[in-house]
Amino acid sequence: MTRATFEGPILSGDSRFGPLRNVGYTQLNQYADIDLTNTTVATPLYSGSSGQFVNGNLIPNSNATVYTPSSSTYPSVAQTIPADSATNIYRGAVFYLPTGCDIDDILVDCAVVPAVSGGTSTFTSATWYFSNNYTAAGGTATYAKTGSVTAVGRQSLSTFTAAQLGNQTATSTDILQSGQPNLSQVVATLAIVGTNLDTIAATYTVAGAAIADTAGTFTCTSNAYLAVGQRLTISGTAGGTGSITGYANPTSYLVSAVTGGAGTVTGFTLTTTSGAAIVTTAGTPTGLTYTIANSLIGKFYLTLRYTQPDNNIGTKSAYPYGTFM
Repeated sequence: MTRATFEGPILSGDSRFGPLRNVGYTQLNQYADIDLTNTTVATPLYSGSSGQFVNGNLIPNSNATVYTPSSSTYPSVAQTIPADSATNIYRGAVFYLPTGCDIDDILVDCAVVPAVSGGTSTFTSATWYFSNNYTAAGGTATYAKTGSVTAVGRQSLSTFTAAQLGNQTATSTDILQSGQPNLSQVVATLAIVGTNLDTIAATYTVAGAAIADTAGTFTCTSNAYLAVGQRLTISGTAGGTGSITGYANPTSYLVSAVTGGAGTVTGFTLTTTSGAAIVTTAGTPTGLTYTIANSLIGKFYLTLRYTQPDNNIGTKSAYPYGTFM
């Protein structure tokens, strides 16, 4: 999901900032949480879709418009995000903020490393770009970029150029509005690069599944597509031996671990979709189908921290940006 927070003096009546009235700036955060397996609009962790980024100011995530940056064109013109292709997949989030903000920090936290599976697809890299517009793979970021994401944890931003440092001190005028302050947009673009990405299967089944122990571990026929972070849905009426406590037809689970190498997975462990352990009884159930619902995985928590100049911050009028928390 996404949200914005306010850091500053406590609001109090008409003289909302007391002795700090008219301090001239506010420090704010905006967040976007994205799970690439979630393609359902207006739900928590919704990641967008082919040609569609999400809005970094709405809860839960909703579709966003990325505008072609311009300080002179009104009305602002929507920018086209490239559709998924054989060599690139683009996902991202848009943060809207007042013109002239100072970007203090950009945090990129990875919970699930991006990967693709299905068809004959291969994965090469996944890089975040932070600009005032959509940025193509290999392009120049306006504000910052990461290296290719290869591990869980907080990602490092690449060495800043002099131009990027200058851009961070005052965000550009990108969106003109009628009767409202002009806006900047910070567009976080995740550029996934690979080959045959257009052959990714929408769904596929896992064959030969059997329950191996009491903690949600399964064995299966060698599988080319299983990966940590995928959602796996079990459906059907269970027969045979073995059981899954709490199973109802159908139930979705999260693949938390796999056994075997890439493309030759012979076992996997399931948790609930919230990450809680499940209880199983060893055996070979019959009548069940094991389906991977999405073959593009990756999970990120993005944070944009910025200082907003505001000469009228102490006025009685309603504050126009973010959400006080």
